[in-house]
Amino acid sequence: MRILKAIKLELVAEDRSFRTLDGQSKICNWLYNHVLEKANGLKAEFKGQCCCGTTLPALERICKQCSLKQPRSSSLFR
Repeated sequence: MRILKAIKLELVAEDRSFRTLDGQSKICNWLYNHVLEKANGLKAEFKGQCCCGTTLPALERICKQCSLKQPRSSSLFR
């Protein structure tokens, strides 16, 4: 079970401060949506490449160069 709670706070400030906060909030919201859209696109693109197995050798080379654990083809490329 998951319960979400929202807290409402009263902010007391000058109009200029509220306009600044509103502008920053809009910028952050736009940035979040932009990054999410880009991440979903890359995820779909990567998944498509993995299905045909074309990126496994490249991934293995990168891991070897960076001294990372080698990926298992059975767990990554299904």
